[in-house]
Amino acid sequence: MENLQGGTLALEHRYHLDRRISTESLLSRYAATQEPFGLPVQVVIFEGLPEAGAADALIERIRNSAERASHHRIEGVLSVVDFGELERGVPFVIEQSAAGTSLSAVLERRGTLPPGEVVQLVERLAEILERAHKRELFHGGLTARWVRLPEGPEAFERANLSFFSIGLTLDELRALPHAALTTDLVDAFAPELFAREDEAELPASARASADQWALGALAYKALSGVHPYFDDPIDASEGLVRIATEPAPTLEELGVEAAISEVIDRALQRDPARRWPSLADFARELRLAVHGPEPDTTPATSPAPAPTPDRNTEVAPADRSDETHAPAYETPRQTGPITPRPSGYLLTLALALFILSNLGWFFFAMGRPADDASTEPEGPTAQVLTSGLQIHSEPPGARLYTLSPEGGEERLLGATPQALTDYVFEGQQGVDFVLRLEGYQDQNLRVEESLAGQDLRITLQPDDR
Repeated sequence: MENLQGGTLALEHRYHLDRRISTESLLSRYAATQEPFGLPVQVVIFEGLPEAGAADALIERIRNSAERASHHRIEGVLSVVDFGELERGVPFVIEQSAAGTSLSAVLERRGTLPPGEVVQLVERLAEILERAHKRELFHGGLTARWVRLPEGPEAFERANLSFFSIGLTLDELRALPHAALTTDLVDAFAPELFAREDEAELPASARASADQWALGALAYKALSGVHPYFDDPIDASEGLVRIATEPAPTLEELGVEAAISEVIDRALQRDPARRWPSLADFARELRLAVHGPEPDTTPATSPAPAPTPDRNTEVAPADRSDETHAPAYETPRQTGPITPRPSGYLLTLALALFILSNLGWFFFAMGRPADDASTEPEGPTAQVLTSGLQIHSEPPGARLYTLSPEGGEERLLGATPQALTDYVFEGQQGVDFVLRLEGYQDQNLRVEESLAGQDLRITLQPDDR
């Protein structure tokens, strides 16, 4: 067995590891190539399980879940193509891949996404999840690292999803004797999972609701730059206390439009019964909150033609008992004086006068002063926030706060890298910020204008106190 980094994987040497994508608490992800076909794949290796004290039953469960997932072919799901074990019983799973990048890399680079792109992402992932749920296949660990965005336009509308039902459950993580619950291990779990007192398998409805919560948390982070509970990218201890006892802060508190915040807040409800009835409802209401209702293009209904009586149906004659019987073709007599008809000359003259009078009124109205015009306000239009200046810090992950001009009150905006939206600058010429990261000195800055496409990179100085 050669070294995994840039080496060759077992299974008849059919997979070549090209590069390491990421290393997380218990697993590593690699971009690889399936030989001899040259097909791109993703290799997920649970490298940290032996040191964490994983039992054989857990290794077997991962194998069984990978085998079950490999039997499904669902549009939008990157299927499992292989699985097995390395030395010391380290399990690995190999999935389809696609050209492009992961959503986690995009969020790391851009900080946040504008609401329009979040709508496209939520709609796409909701469709994929509902298709999988109909096959009794639930994700159980939906985060940005498992969302693959293809290259080219409309990437969010063509996103793919991987790693269904393979990741460790919260019960399995708690059973590991030597594993710490870090943020990347627990940030996809809904609050009700932390309150479970038994390890019985969850019913399908509960697992579907947990997937909705995870999608809501993903949308929350894409809009604000932070997770609803786990602020620290590594240490999950504070978040574990909050998720067990407190509701998530609303997105409106972080500067997101109220209508958008309400939709995502419902998906993040602690009580599963208070969430959206379905993922489709969640996606539809989020689109309405961002873009408003679609214009009514239904054509006016024309009156239905009168029914034509059937030739073979006998039509009853109308009751004419009160009429005076007369010959069928008798011309009615004229009982009064004959009214003279207007001549063609008079009709032409009347029409000309009508046209001239209307033209005169038109020119009179056009020449009226502007202050006589109607001042009724236009109806409200939906506003969509746009991303502006990108603030980066070295090291990343610093919390970015806005300072109110009156009393210097701080409001958490997100974590770096963070994109400033036009909402932050609403009604202000400039905004004061402070960057704060434990172990480093606070960094104050003022931004006069948020320009899209520009980056501001700030190096934080260590705090020697």
